[in-house]
Amino acid sequence: MIITQNIRFLKKSYIFAISQFKKIKKIHNKENIDNCVSIDEISFVLNSKPSNGWFKKDEVNQIQINNKKIISERYSLLVASTNEKIILFKMCKKGVKTDFFIDFMKELNELDKEGKRYYLLDNASVHKTKKFNEYLKDNPMKMVYNAPYTQEKKL
Repeated sequence: MIITQNIRFLKKSYIFAISQFKKIKKIHNKENIDNCVSIDEISFVLNSKPSNGWFKKDEVNQIQINNKKIISERYSLLVASTNEKIILFKMCKKGVKTDFFIDFMKELNELDKEGKRYYLLDNASVHKTKKFNEYLKDNPMKMVYNAPYTQEKKL
């Protein structure tokens, strides 16, 4: 029973991934490549200290951290780039939230005077929120999502 469910899940995931790939291939061609804007985010922590590390056998830890009250702050960088340059980037504290992402997309939309660009996104949850989808209804933008990650290794 479980094996059958897993096979069905893999089959559905595969079919969806293929359909996404075909959609990307149709839009993302040599003639249209200059209109593609890739959007991605990265998070990093400032002032982070290692909580543990690896040492050779019988080696003593030589790292000394004097300040026990190091304040770690997480930041996220949201970037929109073409095959030639970075068009827009913004940084925020903590993770990218829906309102921040919508503001970012508004700025991108204003930069696209001719309406020729399409946006290539991964499947981050912030890219698919109800609020963002409502924004897209009122502000049509061509969105293309990468094929989703399948969890075949976890099955």
